[in-house]
Amino acid sequence: MALFHVILDQPVTTLLTHPALLAISVRKDWKRALYSIFSDQVLPLDSAENFTALLPLVREAAQSAGVRAVYIRNYGLLTWADSAEAVLKTAKELSQAVQAIFPKVSVGKKACSDSQDTSLLEIAAQRRDLSKAFGAPHLSQFSQAELPEGVSNVLHTGLHLTQTEIGLAVSARSAQDLALQCAQLEAELQIRALAAVQAAGDWLPFEQAGPVLFDETRYDGEVAIITGAATGIGKATVQALLERGAAVAAFDIKPQISETFSTPAYMGIQVDLTDEAATKAAIAKVVRTFGGVDMLVLNAGIFPASCNIDALSMEHWRKVMAINVDVNITMLRELYPFLKLAPRYGRVVINSSRNVPAPGPGAVSYSASKAALTQVGRVAALEWANSGIRVNMVNPHAVFDTELWSDEIIKSRAIKYNMTVEQYKTNNLLHVELFSRDVGELIASMLGPLFAKTTGAQVPVDGGSDRVV
Repeated sequence: MALFHVILDQPVTTLLTHPALLAISVRKDWKRALYSIFSDQVLPLDSAENFTALLPLVREAAQSAGVRAVYIRNYGLLTWADSAEAVLKTAKELSQAVQAIFPKVSVGKKACSDSQDTSLLEIAAQRRDLSKAFGAPHLSQFSQAELPEGVSNVLHTGLHLTQTEIGLAVSARSAQDLALQCAQLEAELQIRALAAVQAAGDWLPFEQAGPVLFDETRYDGEVAIITGAATGIGKATVQALLERGAAVAAFDIKPQISETFSTPAYMGIQVDLTDEAATKAAIAKVVRTFGGVDMLVLNAGIFPASCNIDALSMEHWRKVMAINVDVNITMLRELYPFLKLAPRYGRVVINSSRNVPAPGPGAVSYSASKAALTQVGRVAALEWANSGIRVNMVNPHAVFDTELWSDEIIKSRAIKYNMTVEQYKTNNLLHVELFSRDVGELIASMLGPLFAKTTGAQVPVDGGSDRVV
């Protein structure tokens, strides 16, 4: 944009995008389609030109009488004016010209909306096969739409379509690109409906893709589900995985989960994981949106108030077990078929606790539940190894930047042990304070190639404990 701003020598420039404008770019008759919308108010330029050579063409076009904008193929409409008010007025009018046509068109079959008759496992299996064919993990959505007869693939700038047995697959390496491609496909279907043209020749020819080179330490094209993700360690893990390129579905009972992060790669779902039907529905939403599940982080759990065994009620005991153990059994059981179909094999990390090797008084239900969960993880590692799925545990301790620890509780615990707050927070062999981000980064790393040959492991992140070492 800065270069266009300079070359046009105009006070204000702006680039207008619309899914229909991007969809036009993949058509052989793109210039005709553009003219049908804007007449001669917009001049077309092909971005395939050498970029250096493109700049003077933009300037020349902008100086033509009656021209209000330049359409740069694969980018959008570039318009200009001597004030912000004027350029916004032009952009609005051009946008309205597009919108005046396309909302009136009935597409029939909506893009990126698979048939509900298609099973979730069929979707995951097809995504796995596509990813293998592409040479790298891809996110996929499946449309009820169909390519014209004689066309099986479309691979062009920003649009990657493959006709499969379960529908038209839209594939991308990121959630943002996947959403954009679905929008482009929707616009393309609208264009075709408007023109009532179904000839195969109307599409650009399939271009054979070369092998996708990707960084194995990143998770582009992969999908993670994280439970208990609204705050603390769960939220930090979401952040770590998003930074590594994953599409992340975050489950939590708290309503803020839907707005914790704002990116196409994030899907926050408010769900009570003790409700099996609701849990299955949440998983189905993830699979239909991204095509499958590659990684699972079991972080949901509760740390109840201190209670000695002689005062323990069965209601208290069953509640802790239901959330800390039963919920995770459900997640593992329901997600196993999808993890088995992951393009780079499934990975699971369970957030356990230092209380497993070193329990504390007054925490019998918590310690026992985490020990049970660890045993579940170890058995899963044994049972699922032949499917290529690895299952590991992380044992954090004394991570104080979570909602479990208020300033008052930390202060009272420090006084109990005759320590200052700082001493209490760093009461470990390394004398370091632990943060949710430390645990989240470790979990994210355990899902990567560093742990590719490790399963059934229990990894401490506690600064060193003299009760464990």
